[in-house]
Amino acid sequence: MSLLPPFEGVCPSPELAEMLHAHNNTLLRIILSGDFAGVEALWAEFWPTIPHSLMSILVQEAGLTYLENCDRFVYSYVCEALMPDVLRFVPPARAKIIRNFAKQLEPWMAAAVRGLPETLVARKLSTVGAFAQKLRRYTGLNHLAQAARSVLANPQHTAQMAADYGRVDFTSVQEQVLWACPACDPALIARIEGRYRQLLGHAPLEQWAAWLQTVVRECLPAASQPAANEFLLRWSFVSSLIIRDLTLRSATSFGMFHLMRLLCDEYVYYLVDRTLSDGRCPQITHAAGTDEALDDPHDHSLSEQKRIKLET
Repeated sequence: MSLLPPFEGVCPSPELAEMLHAHNNTLLRIILSGDFAGVEALWAEFWPTIPHSLMSILVQEAGLTYLENCDRFVYSYVCEALMPDVLRFVPPARAKIIRNFAKQLEPWMAAAVRGLPETLVARKLSTVGAFAQKLRRYTGLNHLAQAARSVLANPQHTAQMAADYGRVDFTSVQEQVLWACPACDPALIARIEGRYRQLLGHAPLEQWAAWLQTVVRECLPAASQPAANEFLLRWSFVSSLIIRDLTLRSATSFGMFHLMRLLCDEYVYYLVDRTLSDGRCPQITHAAGTDEALDDPHDHSLSEQKRIKLET
């Protein structure tokens, strides 16, 4: 039974498309079983044995483009399977397994494609490197989410954060933003900051996530790389100015604000990446609270629920 739906890209050879689909389906099945070391063996067996007739097609630009898009397609499925909810509790043992898996991906691929045409090697290493980086970012985001959840669950911490933020001179912050970026919409900035102020002091992590999704939809209506780059730069500039103001005022809750800034930056990056992949910012509903029973830390396979999600 195929776990992976057919990739709909244009392939210069039906035989090549069928071969890659079968290979990627096996890759996904191995990962779903939790046999991460099996990925190394699969790649080592597959890539050196591609027939010359198909390799000659694969190294042409049309073949390389199809291969790259096909890789991104299957890697997105793997990320969804391993981290279906980036904010929900993941046992430390499982997170460590995923990080170690990400660390091994590039060496495994480099060994598997050694001696193949340079154009193919470069394309494969580029896509698998991006895949490994995404897994590392997902586990890092999840770690930040759990740390932030404990802060937001403490009324004393959130009350202190609200009090400290109330002393921030946001008018000055906005003036600096508009001086550096005259094209920025002051009404949009004020609206985003107003909602941020409302969240402080009472909102759980899931409401913060919903707010950030709204911010990305408003600021990045079109999924283009230049627009995404510009938005991320502006977001980083505004958050840096706020942290600077809190630093100068020796805010008691500075450490908590720094943690929330890291979380928001990582989650915004995650949303922007999803926007560029999907064409629009996804509507994501995160499970409320922590759930330490989500996965058995000693069970390296994925839950049946996640398998069903991929099969349907």
